[in-house]
Amino acid sequence: MNAMEDWNDPARDYRPVYIAGHPLHLTTLLIIVHCVTMVACALAVSARGLGVLLPLQLISQDVWRGAVWQLFTYAFVNMPSVWFAFEMLMLYWFGKDVERFVGRRAFVCLYAALVLIPAMGLALIGLRHPQMHSGSGAANFSVFIAFATIYPRAQIFFRIEARHAACILLAIYSLENLAYHLWISMFVLWCSAAIAHFGMRLLGVQGGFPWWSNWIEKRRRDRLTRQTHLRIVREHEVNQSLDDILEKISKQGMKSLTSAEKNQLEQARKALLQKDKRA
Repeated sequence: MNAMEDWNDPARDYRPVYIAGHPLHLTTLLIIVHCVTMVACALAVSARGLGVLLPLQLISQDVWRGAVWQLFTYAFVNMPSVWFAFEMLMLYWFGKDVERFVGRRAFVCLYAALVLIPAMGLALIGLRHPQMHSGSGAANFSVFIAFATIYPRAQIFFRIEARHAACILLAIYSLENLAYHLWISMFVLWCSAAIAHFGMRLLGVQGGFPWWSNWIEKRRRDRLTRQTHLRIVREHEVNQSLDDILEKISKQGMKSLTSAEKNQLEQARKALLQKDKRA
């Protein structure tokens, strides 16, 4: 089974992606992409200077001028550092557990939301106050927030529960941003953390949200009702058309039928035979 077939198979949504016969979690692929782009950024800056990365960073004025790719590419503008290595370790440790719990499709949607929604928020703020941002620190940290939402009592660093570690780290990052007046980083941090936490809740973690579950159930019932109604209408139209064909045969004979009417009659015959076999 190739990678595309594996992706589209619902039964394998909670398993690794197989590429060239090797199983890989999407979290691992994401880490590889981050590391490759980090090396590329370092080499580019070494050769051409920091200005070479400006077209890839999130610059609100450029976004409104048409550089919409910056809403995504900014997250992959990272430079080598100990903090970047720590981010990748956290993504590796906790991302795979989140991916296993929610499935690969939901994990992709989660990470895309962690990247795009804060960026769109900064672009809107940039209409009044120009903004500039780059890096994936908040998105990667928020994957840990998602883990702590799913497994709040899991013991991690020095036997500290995940929920407490998440609160401590969130408070430390917030105080750091507050001390240096890094309001953009503060916005992205809290926006990403909220997306991770409430995104998991919408998926049903910790009981989910009753209003959300009720809305999803109502949509499912409405969809089934519409499908049933359409099926009844179509069956009625088919039966009416068959009645007209049979009446035409009784009055004018089989030779009077057009090719389309003969095909419709043949399809009805096959459908009736299949129905009899199932019965």
